[in-house]
Amino acid sequence: MFQHYIYDASSKQEIFSEELLELTKGLNKIVEDSKTPLEGNLFYLNHRRRQTLVNGNTTIPDAVYTTKRANFANLIKQKNFIVEIGFNAGHSALFALTVNPQIRYFGIDIARYPYTKSCATYLQNKFGNRFECQFGDSMKVFPLYALRNLLESDLIHIDGGHSIEMFTIDICHAIMLPNSSGIDRHILVDDAKSKPILEKIRELEKLGYVMVVKDFVKWEGEGNLLLKVC
Repeated sequence: MFQHYIYDASSKQEIFSEELLELTKGLNKIVEDSKTPLEGNLFYLNHRRRQTLVNGNTTIPDAVYTTKRANFANLIKQKNFIVEIGFNAGHSALFALTVNPQIRYFGIDIARYPYTKSCATYLQNKFGNRFECQFGDSMKVFPLYALRNLLESDLIHIDGGHSIEMFTIDICHAIMLPNSSGIDRHILVDDAKSKPILEKIRELEKLGYVMVVKDFVKWEGEGNLLLKVC
């Protein structure tokens, strides 16, 4: 099967398909046209200038996040339905939908940036019913759609508000999502080096709600953390 993304662990080099890079250019152009600095994501550093990323090889994602992308790709290939809290400009959504041609995606974003809704429309047009994004505070949007849309999700990516208060709300929503069919559900946590977030995870682990897993897929580095919902 054709692969849109290949990672060589020995050399730590990535290969992106032409299709993936062209779709990435589309997102980058929307951000550039909005004249708003791009918030950091799975592909690019925070507030990196978009006009350097719409032509030629400069579209290639920043190398500093290579291992995070490799981890994400390994995980996505094993999953069927991802819920992401923090859509932003859709780079991780695009990556997931391209790397795994079977996966479904549901995003939640407060849409504080002018490019966010246009990027969601762009991905909707490209991926059809495999993609959905709802806008608003995740504290309200997640429970609103949980029982209607999210019960089959087997991966929840928490990449939204980075305060400990918002993280606590988001991870509790993820933990409490009903799972009557026994889905092997995981939570991928960004900002895993944040001390308050790590302390909250340890607290939830001690209470038996989650467990940190390192052997579900090949995992490198400490930029993000994978949890299994118990």
